[in-house]
Amino acid sequence: SALFGLVKKGSRASVENEEIFSMSQYQIFYSGNRLDQSDLLAWDSVIYLAKLLNADTTLYSSMYRLLEELGLATNGTNSKAVMTRLSRLQNGKIKINQKKPNGRKSLYMGSLIDDVTLEEVTGNLAIRFNKKLLGIFGDGDYTFINSDTRQLLGQSQLAKWLFHFYSSHNNPIPFQVDFIRALCNSDMRLSDFRYRLREAFIPLY
Repeated sequence: SALFGLVKKGSRASVENEEIFSMSQYQIFYSGNRLDQSDLLAWDSVIYLAKLLNADTTLYSSMYRLLEELGLATNGTNSKAVMTRLSRLQNGKIKINQKKPNGRKSLYMGSLIDDVTLEEVTGNLAIRFNKKLLGIFGDGDYTFINSDTRQLLGQSQLAKWLFHFYSSHNNPIPFQVDFIRALCNSDMRLSDFRYRLREAFIPLY
């Protein structure tokens, strides 16, 4: 979906209960500052570390460990940037309606992260997440992301979005370029987006 889309550098737009463009089996509404690929990487990393460390509802780790997972150098600037990402994830509110293949429907309302505690002297982190959200992604409805490949994509938001999107398809089907533009939340003109799309695919090969 366009929940974690493309966001230009600078001030971020804030939305209230806005419907997010998504694949047909999902209906998503979001309130908060728009989220980008750096926010997705932070959320991915928190969930991955929670799984790795067998966390139940709270991930106990360190800023050093999280920066390492994000592929960032350990310094004050990066620590501040990561806390900003976590703040956006905590402040944002989502509502997800999902249609399952068996005809059942599920609904989730809440935040991607419940709260964050950081001890600045030790760097110890405690990140509480809502485990109920993970229940939406069952029955094989999730994707394993190759983090080593993802780090090779550089700073291109579009390349990172494309990598996540096409990693979730065993057998990719053709999509109209305009559909992809909407799904990654790009506000570029279609002609400009086609050019950027060709550029973004180059690192994937």
